[in-house]
Formats: sequence, structure tokens, C-alpha cells
Amino acid sequence: MRYLTHKLAPDGPDNQPPAEASELANDLGRLPLALAQAAAYIRDRADEGMDCPRYRLQLADQRRRLAESLPEPDSLPDDHHDTVTASLTLSVHHADQLRPKGLARPVLELASVLDPNGIPAAVLTAPATLAYLSQRTNRPVDEHQTNDALSALRRLNLTSRTTGPDPLIRVHALVQRAIRDQLPPEHLDRLTRTAADALIELWPPVENPPTIGQVLRANTATLRRCNEAALLNPDAHEVLYQAGRSLGETGQVTAAIHHFQQLHNTVHHSLGADHPHTLSTRHNLARWRFEAGDLAGAVAAFQQVLDDYMRVFGADHPHTLTARHNLAILRVEAGDVTGAVAAFQQVLDDHMRIFGADHPHTLGVRGNLAYLRGEAGDVTGAVAAIQQVLDDDMRVLGADHPTHPGGPRRPGLLAGSGWGPSRCRGRTPATARRLPARSGRRPPAHLGHPPQLGQVVG
Repeated sequence: MRYLTHKLAPDGPDNQPPAEASELANDLGRLPLALAQAAAYIRDRADEGMDCPRYRLQLADQRRRLAESLPEPDSLPDDHHDTVTASLTLSVHHADQLRPKGLARPVLELASVLDPNGIPAAVLTAPATLAYLSQRTNRPVDEHQTNDALSALRRLNLTSRTTGPDPLIRVHALVQRAIRDQLPPEHLDRLTRTAADALIELWPPVENPPTIGQVLRANTATLRRCNEAALLNPDAHEVLYQAGRSLGETGQVTAAIHHFQQLHNTVHHSLGADHPHTLSTRHNLARWRFEAGDLAGAVAAFQQVLDDYMRVFGADHPHTLTARHNLAILRVEAGDVTGAVAAFQQVLDDHMRIFGADHPHTLGVRGNLAYLRGEAGDVTGAVAAIQQVLDDDMRVLGADHPTHPGGPRRPGLLAGSGWGPSRCRGRTPATARRLPARSGRRPPAHLGHPPQLGQVVG
């Protein structure tokens, strides 16, 4: 009661009689979340004559209508569903009437499937989000309008926003749950896929600072908890794979292995053993076993995946070529340079035949083959071959060609044994400057990222 009296009396303690504030507090079960929403609602509509008695009448009416429309009254804990949902519905309706009218509710619905502890504000203004909001409201929606809608939600105490260059939007978990409980299943599915698309659009190729990856992974985990089925239908969403790669590429290799093992079990159960995404999770799992130092286990896993790729996709499919490429790299790691050179030459011949000489994936295989010539002792030939690849890289892709964010990347060109791109003439493209190293060992050819459905990898 003291909270309401204080919040509703900015100009003095007599604006809202204590008895009326106490009765409203009782109606709201003295829940802090509901009290905060009610206070914000009454303050915002004070110029229209809104006070505690009028709010209590609206709350009672809203509860009555919700009791008739909500099929799961116990979906929120502590028997507070009706109270929270009723006060929330009034606040959301009012926020939706503020400019830009009709936008606050769709924005809050999208936020309801993401991490309550911090949603990157940029996710809620990403292209996928704006396209969804435009379609939902039947009018073009831009970043400024979405930010105005977020301001309306903050005004009604429905969200909060951190300060700084990369602000986060926070939403109480009970608000999120109450919002989701009112959504039809097909609407929730669409929100889930839209949020996943926005996360992928925001995910940077390099997570600097690393905290951005932590935030994006936390939001992906919330999506999975809210509605994982939507992320597996009609196929496994790329964000599921990106979250695992993010773990591995930030040094959390054991966590990446655990992620892909769990994801494989889920995708296998949902989509079947031979589905491309089931095979892709196995490919990812093999890659991170290699990164963890389990060479023998990685070789066996890649060979099994290659056999299944050959059976399911055929010899010329990009996924099959990627598995052959990665097995060739593992031969290098096992010390069989001669065998690796022969394997890479076969992979290169097939890339030339299928993709052509200037395809980025062909250039990647050429770079790795040039690297192996140096490992085999032909340093002069290797430097000349790498220089030719770099020249073609510059001509085809440009000096600063970005890797697709979150997607498979072609192999980088690596230095080793005191030779490589650093000895070559001219400017080195960004794709040739990635030089991963493993403790106590020379840097091997970069293990190509496992394929995702619909993307060609080399």
C-alpha cells in the first residue's frame, strides 16, 4: 500500500486516499510486478481521470473476460496468473494506443520469447524483426518506430533498458510468460523463427567483445526453452548451429561438444537419421572432437559422416566434398603429408569440375594444397602457388571480403614452417590472415566449417 501511495502521489500524499490504494493493493495480491504496472498505468492516464477506484473496476472487468478466454489459468506459478495477466493486459493495451499505435504489443510479443535478463536492442530492430512487424501491422515499420514502441513499453513499466553503446532490453519473466500464454501456437511459432532470424542477422563473424556471444547464446537458449519445436520445423534453424560454433570458437570446446551432442540427439529424434541437418550435427561434432585433440575419434566420425553423405547425397554434393576435405586435413594432422597431398588434389580436381576455378571454395582448396607443398619440402613452389591464390583471391573477392556471419566458411590460407602468406608479395586478403594455432604445434590447414543445408561449402 505504501508503494502505491508513494508512486501515485508525486505532488503530495493526499492525491490517492490510503484506503483506496490499500484496496487496490489487495486486489493485486500485493505482487510487486502487478503493483508496478498498475502504478505506471494510473500515472500515465491521470489526466483522463484515472485513479484507484476506476482502475479496480477495469481490473475486475479484465479478469472476468480473461477467465472466459484463457484455457490455462495455472500456467504461471504461485496462483498469480489472473492478477498478473489482468494488470498486464490493461498496461499493454494502453501502450498499444500510444504512438506508434498498434506496435507496442507486437514488439513485446517478440521480446517474450527471448532472454528476460537481456535482449540486445539491435535484435528488436534487425531486418527480420522489421519485416515481421511491417507484415503484422500492415504498414512499413522502421527502426525509429520500433524504438518509439519500446519507449512506450518502458513508460508503462513493461520493459527496461540498459545504458551504453550496446543496450539491452529487459522484460520480467512473468510478463513474458503471461504474454506467451495468450498467443495461438502458430503465432508463437512464427515469433520464434523471427527471433531466431534476427539473432543470426546480428551475430558477428568475430565476437569482440566476447560478451556479445554470451548474450546471443543466452537468447538462443531461451528460444529453445520456450519453443524448440518451432526451431526444428520445417528444418533445424541455423541459430542452433551458430550457438554451438560460438562456444567452440571462443575456446569453450568441451561445451561445444556437449552442445552438438545434445543437438544431434534432438535433431535425430525430430528429423530422422538421414536428414541433412542430422548429418550436419554429426559433422559439427566430429569437428569439435578434433579441436579437443581427439584425432582418432574425429577421423572415425568424419569417415562415418562421409560414408553417409556419399549414400544420401552422392559424390559431387558440397557436403560430401567438405567431409573429404576435412578428412584430408586430418591426414596432415596424423603426419601423412603425402597422402594428404593426394587427397587434396582429388578434392581440388572435383571442385574445379563442379564449381570452376574462381569459386571461393575452389580457391580455399588451392590454398591448402599450396600449404601442403611447403610441408612436403617444396617451399619455393608453395610460395609461388600461394601467391597465385592470393592474386586470384584479390581479383575475385576483393581485399576485405567478409565471411558470411554464422554460415560455413571456406578454409583460410595458413602460414607454417616459416613460410606462407607473410612471405608473399602484395596485400594479403582478410581470408588469408586467419592463422589459428594449437598449443605446441604448427598451425594446420584450417578445418572447414561443417555444412548447413542450402549452403555450399568447400
